[in-house]
Formats: sequence, structure tokens, C-alpha cells
Amino acid sequence: MVGLVNIKFDNSGCIDFAKNPVEHKRTKHIDIRYHFVRDAITTNKVILEHCQTDEMAADPMTKELAKVKHDKHVKTIGMCRLQVRAVSTS
Repeated sequence: MVGLVNIKFDNSGCIDFAKNPVEHKRTKHIDIRYHFVRDAITTNKVILEHCQTDEMAADPMTKELAKVKHDKHVKTIGMCRLQVRAVSTS
């Protein structure tokens, strides 16, 4: 069995939508198959947590950032630079 999954968002509206099972005029276009997160929340398999935008460690993989912020997040998620050397075939 897989353990509890903690998903962090910097969009509180997204969290509110996922936790609230009430349909609204602006959300009725979302197909029911995409509501699996709501089911996972009600069965306590997933926890949604608000995270400040400045603390979103995945941002370097989704958008361009200033060098200082980029380097901070890369270090936070444990990414490192790989240097690849060409291999001679002769």
C-alpha cells in the first residue's frame, strides 16, 4: 500500500475547488473523470497544502526564474549539474 501523498499548491482556489464537492457555474465544464483528486481527499489518501509562491521548489522545471531563486530551488530539490565528456570511439 502506498503512503499518504502530500501535494503542495500555490493556488488556494485550486485547493478550495478540490475540497468542495459543490458544482458551480464556472466549474461545470470539468469532466467528472478529472475529479479523482476529490475522491482521494475524501478517502484520506491525499492531503492538499497551500505553499507560498516563493517556496515552490518545482518552479525551475516549469518557468524561467532569476538566478538566485533558481539556484535556491534547485538546491532544495537536490538537483545537480552533470558534466558529460565525449567518448572517443577510435
